Amino acid sequence: MAGMLPRLKALTCDTLVIWGERDAIVPREHAERLREAIRGADLQWVDGCGHAVAEERPAALTTLVREHLGATA
Repeated sequence: MAGMLPRLKALTCDTLVIWGERDAIVPREHAERLREAIRGADLQWVDGCGHAVAEERPAALTTLVREHLGATA
């Protein structure tokens, strides 16, 4: 994570960080650090979801991405 942070701070595009609120593999703090490192990033938690958001809650993922793209288009 530490090696990525300087590069993430250089991002200028709209960014959506999606994280499973029950992720037992990567700590919640990492999601917060990503949001803080990427200027203007939005962090959305997927309730009742673990590490594999795309597999566990594909409909929720799709909704969040569509909402984000609609908000930035």
